[in-house]
Amino acid sequence: MSAVWTSRVLVLNKSWVPVDVTTIPKAIMKLFKFHDEGAHKGEPKARIIDPALDFQTFSWNDWAQLEPEPGEDVIRGIGREFRFFDVIMLTEYNKMPSQRLHYSRRTIWRRDGMKCQYCGCKVSEKPGYEGTIDHIVPRSQGGQTTWENTVLACIVCNSQKANRTPEEAVCGKNRSKWRGPSPMKLLSVPKKPKMTLLKGDKKHIRPNWKQFLSEAYWSTELENDMPSEED
Repeated sequence: MSAVWTSRVLVLNKSWVPVDVTTIPKAIMKLFKFHDEGAHKGEPKARIIDPALDFQTFSWNDWAQLEPEPGEDVIRGIGREFRFFDVIMLTEYNKMPSQRLHYSRRTIWRRDGMKCQYCGCKVSEKPGYEGTIDHIVPRSQGGQTTWENTVLACIVCNSQKANRTPEEAVCGKNRSKWRGPSPMKLLSVPKKPKMTLLKGDKKHIRPNWKQFLSEAYWSTELENDMPSEED
């Protein structure tokens, strides 16, 4: 698949506020959907925005009439090429993006980079590489299910740590029983994620996006559903 097809597209609501990031194929699917009732019946549910053309908006049919500029990226279709785009707006959707990140297994996995936070090995859902959510201070000892007390761990480290803190797992008589690949020292201090970690990498922000994004949008710390232990 061409790299262009895997490029990301910024999605704005009808007030031109960023609400999502998607891929070229999914963006094109949105452009081909039309309202089937109401005042906007027959109109597309999404339009392309081109900052280089004074922020004009285009339906897919209109966009397809524009010839690609020499040297610019193109979307290769069957028998022809189309101009590349990386910003679309939804013509009816006007909800604002949520600034609250829900605590879940998926967000913990993403925060910890798919790596065991004790030994650094890669984990996945494949047999032999499974990972699980580990409570640093076990729940039996009063540990809470919070961003600060949970990390991604491989099955080996999780099993060896068992119902103990990392310090308890490798101290005294437990040290001789330890068979894990690490001394139970966390690779990083678990914290509440920031939007820069889970919603977008600044290195991958396309030039056209910067006119719709602010530093605050990308750096805002997201809230945690679980109460912090300090609360």
